[in-house]
Amino acid sequence: MNDTSDYFCHVWVRRSKRKTVTQDETRLQVVVPATILNLSLVTDKVTGDILVCRAEGEPPANITWIGPGNSALPVNSGEMRFTRDSEKAQTVGELLHPRASGSYSCVAVNEHGRDTREIHLPGMSTLAIRAAIYVVYFLVIAFVFCCLNRGERYCLTSNVVGVDGSLMAPPVTLSSTAGSGDVGQVK
Repeated sequence: MNDTSDYFCHVWVRRSKRKTVTQDETRLQVVVPATILNLSLVTDKVTGDILVCRAEGEPPANITWIGPGNSALPVNSGEMRFTRDSEKAQTVGELLHPRASGSYSCVAVNEHGRDTREIHLPGMSTLAIRAAIYVVYFLVIAFVFCCLNRGERYCLTSNVVGVDGSLMAPPVTLSSTAGSGDVGQVK
């Protein structure tokens, strides 16, 4: 795609006894319609979510992001990055921290063509449910570790139901105090 070298066309024409030689120099110009190579969501604990659109084209493709509701996202919002790799004739457009759920489109355009791809981000309710599950999970683990560190085996029970269905007092721990003479004091 990047081959823009000089090429020569050498033509020999023989008519009767005359030879004609034509030699023309031609510079090859490669044109490539804008084509999206891939569109993906990259999640990183440090940078968060990033939508990445990689397109090729010669001349280089311009990338535009369309957000949920088919509204073009402002290019100068500080939430977009665009880089070009001229050797591969590629453009990469990144949309940093997409906040709304729904469909996002990457549109790549140059003078020879246009390509569009769409990606759907899960709803915030799904993310909120996941976050709530993680919070509950970590709270339960923290509670269990707290109980274990305090040495309480029965910190979750305040009353125990007996075999016959009646309420029983929680279990007690007996300990002896050295030197007091009392064996079996209740804590």
